[in-house]
Amino acid sequence: MRRLVHAMSLFAPALTAIALAAGCADTNICDYATCETADASADASGDGGRLDGSSDATTLDGGEAGSPEAAPPTCDLTADPKDAATLCVTDAVGVFVDGNRGVDTNAGTKESPFKSVGKAVSSGRSRVYICAGTYAEPVTVASSVSLYGGWSCSDWSYGAGNQVTIAPTAAGTALTLTGVSGVNVEDVEVDGPAGTTPVPSSVAAFVASSTGVTLRRVTLKAGAGLSATASVTGSNWTAAAAPDGSAPIGGAGGGGGANMLCTDGVGSAGGDGGNATVDGKVGVPANAAGEGVDNGYDGAPGKGSAGAGCGAGSDPGANGSPATAAAGATAWGALSATGWAPSQGSVGGNGGPGQGGGGAGGKNTSGGGGGGAGGCGGAGGPAGAAGGSSFALLTFMSTVAVDTSTLSAAAAGSGSAGADGQPGQPGGSFGAGACSGASGGNGAGGAGGGGGAGGLSVAIGFLGTAPTQAGTVTLTVASAGGNGGPASTGGTEGNNGDGNTYAPTAPGGSAGKDGVAAMTQDLTP
Repeated sequence: MRRLVHAMSLFAPALTAIALAAGCADTNICDYATCETADASADASGDGGRLDGSSDATTLDGGEAGSPEAAPPTCDLTADPKDAATLCVTDAVGVFVDGNRGVDTNAGTKESPFKSVGKAVSSGRSRVYICAGTYAEPVTVASSVSLYGGWSCSDWSYGAGNQVTIAPTAAGTALTLTGVSGVNVEDVEVDGPAGTTPVPSSVAAFVASSTGVTLRRVTLKAGAGLSATASVTGSNWTAAAAPDGSAPIGGAGGGGGANMLCTDGVGSAGGDGGNATVDGKVGVPANAAGEGVDNGYDGAPGKGSAGAGCGAGSDPGANGSPATAAAGATAWGALSATGWAPSQGSVGGNGGPGQGGGGAGGKNTSGGGGGGAGGCGGAGGPAGAAGGSSFALLTFMSTVAVDTSTLSAAAAGSGSAGADGQPGQPGGSFGAGACSGASGGNGAGGAGGGGGAGGLSVAIGFLGTAPTQAGTVTLTVASAGGNGGPASTGGTEGNNGDGNTYAPTAPGGSAGKDGVAAMTQDLTP
């Protein structure tokens, strides 16, 4: 600790003279050779009741082993450091950062500064003084540590030309303050990196779950948001058509119905043909909601016949049930304690599989043919992605004051359309025989995906209390927000060529919500 200690009794007369010369009422020498009233009790080291700063109005938060405990008595910690530079900008009051000559294993003093802002923030001291330079690092403050820029690296004097810039190169938020209270950020420019594929939005500064945060003489510059890449249609089937039913086995044995398993795990099967005079089997799935039911397309089996002619013929399978429409994003996104999450569109539903065709009944001494498998439904289109936003300042459930600062947001990205739905797969053909089975129904088309939301260009976005503004605060945004992803197209049904064309084209996905440009924007859902 920086204090004058009692000397051994050999030097007591000399120390008494020093104390009396300083105007002390007793012979106790106080911090910085000035007089203060002695503590009622001496500390454990037996220092004779000298003040240790614990009850002093100039006591600092934090401190490292061997670091000063108290500010000089002439330092007013409530004043702006630039107005009391020679009094408060000392090793006793904070730690120092110099990106050129500093080393993070240093002590963080004026003569031996840290290199990175992040190291200084984690040092346990309540003030960080940063000298001119560009610091290519994201900075996160999670305790009550204030950042002060504007200092000369040569003599630590304050000047408007001592530009301090925090400008990380990796995607993400440049400056984050979370869970803090009574923190100041002064004379610093913060540049948010432009959006990238993993992180499409650009955020210069984000304040979350904090109180009493003041941003003074700062420049917050967000980069451009990234426009979303178009989604790609997937596949729920690969073969050109579902497999055909089998012809009867020689003699009285019926042919097998064909089986089909789609990529989504849903399948269909044609009905087996009947042996000799036995009826065939019904095609599956039952597809009660499928198109064409009650119009002679329900996978009913053929009847066995003891005569020379075939019994009642088997019916083709019903076409697959149509997919559900997919909605585009109806909100821009959601702001939480972890940051901004833009809204994607909805995924288009897969089309339903066609029903397997009915198996034929056996005739006299001949077996019936098996039914063809129903076609797989088309894959639904993947959702459209959201466009990246550009936010100079985002605040979540915090109280923030912006004083004499410049905040700018750049262009926002556009959302992409959801991918178009895949067409349904054609159903398989019948197994031919003396009495033939029936074709499988066609798969229904997949629905198109919904469009993603357009990005926002916003200088101040908030959820909770809006930041206050004082002095001259300049806000700049782009002329418009990003466009929402456009509508997509649904897939058509398969076509097995037998005239069973009852299934309509699947619905397309709707467009996503357009973004906006705004100086301030409430982001409450």
